[in-house]
Amino acid sequence: MIDKCIIAKEMLMSNKNFKRSTFLYVTPKEVPKDYLMDHKLDYRLSRWCLKELTQEENLSIFNHLHMEADETKLVSISHTKELAACALCINKNVRSIGIDIEWVGRKIRDGSFKYFVSKEEELELYSPLEIWCIKEAAFKAYYPFHDQSQKTLVLTDFVIKENATLLAPNGETFDFSLTKQKVEDKEFILVLAEY
Repeated sequence: MIDKCIIAKEMLMSNKNFKRSTFLYVTPKEVPKDYLMDHKLDYRLSRWCLKELTQEENLSIFNHLHMEADETKLVSISHTKELAACALCINKNVRSIGIDIEWVGRKIRDGSFKYFVSKEEELELYSPLEIWCIKEAAFKAYYPFHDQSQKTLVLTDFVIKENATLLAPNGETFDFSLTKQKVEDKEFILVLAEY
């Protein structure tokens, strides 16, 4: 089997958008049939992806932030139908990361925009699905630092700005990168946010 970590690192080097983190995605073909058979496919995919990228046996994640066994490994996972992704960052200048992955063909109902589009200007910058992915990744990166005694954190709390930056609920800005890739001739969106 091809070493997926090497491929992920090569993808990182060839994609200048991803500055400090690397990512990996997997499909069902890449996961051994007997791996975590007592779980649903999406869970199996995301955990296999995490195992391959981190090279850890203990796949427990502490507070949606880092590997339980190694707090220097910031991680995030995402899955959609028959596709999973995970991100890893060991850069000390990054507090947290978030990743989201979706098939390009996923439909979003017009009436649902109010749950994730903060400002009309966002629709001038990105498609509704891209906005969804950007904010899902941002939510995952920011959530471990959100004061739970304050209002409930929702996707509209994040505002997308130009130049691939986001305004967080606390007023800080952070970066994200969006890429479109293909696997088996199907296109997907992958967003990585670094906080």
